[in-house]
Amino acid sequence: MIVKWKTSQPPGVSGVIYSVRRALDGGDYVLLDSVGGKTFTDETVPVGTQSVSYAVKAKRGLQMSGWSESLTIRFGRIGGGGLTITSTETGPMKMAA
Repeated sequence: MIVKWKTSQPPGVSGVIYSVRRALDGGDYVLLDSVGGKTFTDETVPVGTQSVSYAVKAKRGLQMSGWSESLTIRFGRIGGGGLTITSTETGPMKMAA
């Protein structure tokens, strides 16, 4: 699963780190990793998971945003087999860094 997000930053801003957390099937959020870019690849979604929710937080120096609104992906079976994304939900993922 590749999660990407957009942020608006003032010109010349660098050194922003993004923390990514995930909740499986409506459970508690767990911090997965912190990355220096606006993309995170999650290769650890367990087989049989029905939904995955992600949230992102930006940090630069001592400044930190709140967690973004969640992006939720629901999985379901369509037709004869295989797992397919059946819906996604998200609010605006706004962050200040």
